[in-house]
Amino acid sequence: GMQVDAMRMRGYCADALKDNVAATRYYQWALQLATSSGDSVREAQVRLGLGATLHRTGDTAKAGQHLEEALRLGTVAEDEGVIAAASGNLGKVQMGQGEHALAAANFTRAFHLREKNLDLRGCAVQAINVGGSASLAGNDAEAEEWYRKALAFSRDAEARDMTAAALRSLVNHLAGATFQTPPITEDMIAEAEVDAEAGRELERKP
Repeated sequence: GMQVDAMRMRGYCADALKDNVAATRYYQWALQLATSSGDSVREAQVRLGLGATLHRTGDTAKAGQHLEEALRLGTVAEDEGVIAAASGNLGKVQMGQGEHALAAANFTRAFHLREKNLDLRGCAVQAINVGGSASLAGNDAEAEEWYRKALAFSRDAEARDMTAAALRSLVNHLAGATFQTPPITEDMIAEAEVDAEAGRELERKP
C-alpha cells in the first residue's frame, strides 16, 4: 500500500510540474502495484490521476476507460470522494466528445456528492460544469440556474477565483443566450475586478 501511495504521489508531483510523460509513467507503475496487490481503492485513486493526465495529453479514449473503471471501483467501495472525482473528470472527457447529456449526468452526480460532504468550492466547480453542459445542449434557463448556483457556492466558500469564474460564465452565457449585453451593475464590475485580481495573485504563488 505504501509503495502504491509513494508512486502515486510522484505522479501527482509530476502532474503539478506539467510533466505529463513522467506523471503517466509513475501512475502506470502505481497501477501495476495496486492491481497486483488487489487494493481496489488505491487502484481507483491511481486510475483517477492517470485518467486526468491522459485527458490532458489528448488520449481521451484511454482516459475515459481509466476514469470509468475508477468510478466503478469507487462505487463498489462506496468511496464518495473517488466517485465524485471520477464523475467530474469523466464528465470533462465526455464534454470533449460531444456527449453533453452523459457529461451533465456525471457533473450533477459530482455536484451532489460535493454538496453532501460540504465541499463548497467543489460545488462551485461542478455547478459551472453542469451549467456549461446545459448551455451546449441549448437549455439556457437551466444553464443560468446552475451558473447562479456556482456564484452562490463560490461566495459562500470565499473562493474569489471561483467567484470570478462563475461571474464570467454567467455573464458570457447571458450575453449569448439573449444576444444582448445583460444588465451588469457597477457593483458586479467592481467585484469581478477584485475577484480577478485575487485569482491572479493565487496564480503568482509558487
